[in-house]
Amino acid sequence: MTPSPYHAGERQLQQRLGEVPVADRHAPAIRPTIPASVAAQLRQQPLVIASSLDATGRVWTSAVQGTPGFARSSHPTQLALDLALAVPAREDVLWANLARHPAVSLLFIDFPTKWRFRVNGRARATAPGWVVDIDQAFLNCPKYLADHLAALPGAGVVSVAPRTAGPGAPPDLAAWLRRADSFFVGSSDGAQALDTAYRGGPAGFVQFEAAGSLLVPDYAGNSMYNSLGNFALCDAAGLLFLDPTAGRALQLTGRAELLWSESTGPVAPTGGPGRHWRFTPEAWVEAPLPAALPFC
Repeated sequence: MTPSPYHAGERQLQQRLGEVPVADRHAPAIRPTIPASVAAQLRQQPLVIASSLDATGRVWTSAVQGTPGFARSSHPTQLALDLALAVPAREDVLWANLARHPAVSLLFIDFPTKWRFRVNGRARATAPGWVVDIDQAFLNCPKYLADHLAALPGAGVVSVAPRTAGPGAPPDLAAWLRRADSFFVGSSDGAQALDTAYRGGPAGFVQFEAAGSLLVPDYAGNSMYNSLGNFALCDAAGLLFLDPTAGRALQLTGRAELLWSESTGPVAPTGGPGRHWRFTPEAWVEAPLPAALPFC
């Protein structure tokens, strides 16, 4: 019998919500290899979202940009990140994190075509960059991906405002949330394996609470419960918001809490399930993106 790709936290969610049969139908798609057809698609991508662990076990989620081809898979069980082709963002915590701990999770996403692919594994330094030895790799469906158009050549924006950082939440977090129709979340299973996921909805779908925390609706998805399953085992999480019109990124690291009571928020914003999770920021970084995003 093929072992299940789901860990105890994911199974806990699937069982509680009665979605084990659906999750098991999707399980064969999770493999430790990258198909040749996907490898060709990866070489076309100028952006990958990456989650990593810092020295204290906090999760950070980062945007890595580069010339198409900077991410490539020449072997089915490995993915290479060529930093000679990447646009440098030397202050990003990702690189220091990988030097300390190899756990990494990558999410490739192409908004205009609504294609996305996830790779979880362990990174090791090798010139001219990093190689990820793959534990899990799988395609995601395009559900809830916001409609972003491919930017015209020369139409992108690169911010000139400086990098800022601090504890807790940034002073302009509420403004970020009002205009955000998507974000990325990195999570950990507590055994130092990571996952990176996309979350999307109508602008303002993430609510800013009076205490400074974020209330996030959980929409019906593929029944895998990768992020929520991690939250069931470990509350460390990292959020990344991208603003292509301003050329800036906001990283938040903190703690996630599953909320099972429908009294935490109206059912309608979740499309029916009524589930939410709460994120409490502990530290933040706002910085210019290294290059203009390929969508707007």
